[in-house]
Amino acid sequence: MPESNFISLSEAQALTFAYQAESGFTSQPRALRFSKQDIQTLLGQEDAVALCLYLGLTSTGKLTLVAVTVDEDNQDMVDSYILDRCYSCPPDCSQDSPLIDQ
Repeated sequence: MPESNFISLSEAQALTFAYQAESGFTSQPRALRFSKQDIQTLLGQEDAVALCLYLGLTSTGKLTLVAVTVDEDNQDMVDSYILDRCYSCPPDCSQDSPLIDQ
């Protein structure tokens, strides 16, 4: 695997299983996801060079993500699209994901 920010499945499992095992997080989602179309809309903006994911809490206390693009000066592009309303797992989970500690 080329040197980058990508990790192996076993490294991903260690991270996700550690989160899922923490007692303070048992009522929180195991995963959050956005649609490909929404991510492409964000990253397709002129001057966008990266994606920043902020952790947030909904009005019911559930973990959520707020996604914004970042420009080449490392500044959040908050005057354009800001993404939330991600899909939460549970209930919207992959049935056999190796990243969910059964």
